[in-house]
Amino acid sequence: MKKRYKVFLIILFIIMVGVGVLYGINNYLENKDDDREIVEVIKDPMGKRVEIIKDDNYVIMVDTRHYYKERDKLQEKAKRLSDKEIDKLKATDDEKAATKRVVKFLESAMVPDEFEIRDLLGKDYDDETIEYAMKHSGIDWDEQAFFDMLDSLAAGGKSKESLISSMKYKGYSDETIDKVINKRKIDYYEQALYVACYLRYTEKSNGNDCGKEEARKLVRERGFSKKETDYAVGVVYDKMKEKYD
Repeated sequence: MKKRYKVFLIILFIIMVGVGVLYGINNYLENKDDDREIVEVIKDPMGKRVEIIKDDNYVIMVDTRHYYKERDKLQEKAKRLSDKEIDKLKATDDEKAATKRVVKFLESAMVPDEFEIRDLLGKDYDDETIEYAMKHSGIDWDEQAFFDMLDSLAAGGKSKESLISSMKYKGYSDETIDKVINKRKIDYYEQALYVACYLRYTEKSNGNDCGKEEARKLVRERGFSKKETDYAVGVVYDKMKEKYD
């Protein structure tokens, strides 16, 4: 009995070590090309954790890449039909082929939005076939719009006003935009801070010295509220100035 117990413990230990090694390898692969250094972590008025980093060129900026991670995790769980499920549809060969292409587009490295997919399919299929493919792919297009919004936030510098404008420009309806923007709380303080950091440090590295009042004006012009603007400019031009200028 004791011998069996010892064998069990040895096997359990080997499994735990294996899991730890795999986790370490995965973590290394995710971060091996990332030379950005976290220099400070602050909490904004929403109580959110905001990371201030130095990028590859040692320029101070706000790290908004967590939106990409959020998007990727959700995309992994997103519903869509498999090739086998599509083959079982009562459809023409063209409709099945177009539906498979829709799914493949969303599994590619550069995920296109709904409107780009329609344009890509338009090269080979008529409108009726495209409509069938979009409808029968098993994809939640409101969810895809939400992923698109996360991409915009990851790029940084989006006020509510500019976020809505960019989604309208892409072709999303007012109803869809309202759904995705209200699906989660968006930290516009972080986005405003991104703009203020860009104006102060990225522009400075390019030889353009943007003063505090000019920065305040430019952040406001991006559509941020006075409260969001005052917070962002105050942090960058007052609190951070002593540390990183």
